[in-house]
Amino acid sequence: MHQPSRASPPRKSSSKVPTIRLGTFVYPRTPFPFTDFPSASASGSAEPVTLYQYRAAILIPCGFLPTHRPARPRIWGGALIPALPAIPPLSEFAAVPYRDSRPHPYEARGVRRVYTDDSDLFLCALHAGLLTWSETRRAKGEGRDLRVEVKITKEARFIGGFGSPYVNGPDFAGAESAGVYGSEDDGRSLLSAGWGNSHDGSGIEITSATWVRVSEFACTFTLGVSDSPTV
Repeated sequence: MHQPSRASPPRKSSSKVPTIRLGTFVYPRTPFPFTDFPSASASGSAEPVTLYQYRAAILIPCGFLPTHRPARPRIWGGALIPALPAIPPLSEFAAVPYRDSRPHPYEARGVRRVYTDDSDLFLCALHAGLLTWSETRRAKGEGRDLRVEVKITKEARFIGGFGSPYVNGPDFAGAESAGVYGSEDDGRSLLSAGWGNSHDGSGIEITSATWVRVSEFACTFTLGVSDSPTV
């Protein structure tokens, strides 16, 4: 019998890695596929390349939210994997003596779930344990929209697997809500697919998923993106 994995708490950002915020986008407009990662120069210079954390927020209007699982879910990746630093540019990576045996014991810092950036954002949040179907149907009936915060990463491959229990359900907060949240209502029975090293875009980690009212960001609809990239 399959035993679902628990969702890991959000990881704290390293103070040594600067963050670039790409802005707030209104679905279906998104910053994906994202490929603007730093790389080694064509001249092969050994100069260090600054690594950044990239983050963005996507607002999904309630009209785009499903209320039942699709027959063919568009979700790749999401299995629990070791939390590692970002993949460095080749110029730096070649100097790492243990590059063929990652993760090195000093690199592992818990676990995370990372998805391809062309995966369905709602399903990613559900798979990560941040949403339930019953909660989504109720929020959609109330006219609420979904705000998803993502961290954008560079990945070598994506591993599929079953999702997490709902983080606010009985598996995380005691047995007070026993019988309300089940495997069919959260991400535990949602199986994501794997993807090899040929993905053209980036990886995304879902850091938060919250319900908001349309009036809270109504002005954003006129622009499609509410702010510019900032460091």
